[in-house]
Amino acid sequence: VYGKDTPDRWSNVARAVGGNKTAEDVKQHYQLLLHDIMF
Repeated sequence: VYGKDTPDRWSNVARAVGGNKTAEDVKQHYQLLLHDIMF
């Protein structure tokens, strides 16, 4: 729902995920998932 051009993208995703995740937490998890599907 939050495109790469959305301001505060990772903060919005972290808020939607809940569980006291930070913007950096969800961004790192996203990077790990990208890595998993590429290799």
